Amino acid sequence: VARALYRRFIWDDDKQHLEKLRAELRTLVTETISGVSQATTQAEQAVDSLAAKSVRLEKGPTLEEVRQVLGEVVGETRSIARNSHLLKEMLDDTRREVEALRDELEHTRLQVTTDALTGLKNRRAFDTAFQQAAENPGKSDAPLTLLLVDIDHFKDYNDSFGHKAGDQRLCRIADTMKSHARRAGDLAVRYGGEEFVVLMPNAERESA
Repeated sequence: VARALYRRFIWDDDKQHLEKLRAELRTLVTETISGVSQATTQAEQAVDSLAAKSVRLEKGPTLEEVRQVLGEVVGETRSIARNSHLLKEMLDDTRREVEALRDELEHTRLQVTTDALTGLKNRRAFDTAFQQAAENPGKSDAPLTLLLVDIDHFKDYNDSFGHKAGDQRLCRIADTMKSHARRAGDLAVRYGGEEFVVLMPNAERESA
């Protein structure tokens, strides 16, 4: 019972999932930095090596020495090309993984802030939006209107017609609210159960 209560009221699956995504992204960034750093070090070593060979060529080497230097240059050039190819593959893999993480993060963000039944924003999204609207220092004098909607006798409706019919009513009401909350900044929310909220920044009481 304690475990069930903990998972229902305290445990935050969304938060755990977001933390997992953050950890994966941190690991990916760390591995990418390490790979780029390694490639940079190898490139710097190759530059130093080529500079040393240039000095050797300035000292009037024999034909055999020139042949030897040329062979070393070819070998190092191939090594640089191989390392560059590996770095490109790693960066391509990183780009694909970052894009996948970005898509998953966006999907998770929408799940976290959207009511699954009605498609309206949920209480978590409302709390964030309300705090931002109320604490906006640049618009301290701007009006802020909050519309609270509660369906009367909804329990009786569910008892009479069933929860599926009740869910359909909730969706119809949500669609109606979405169709009327059309101004930029308006936020229609399913606050919980049969309770709805519309947050209307910059709306006087009459226009609301």
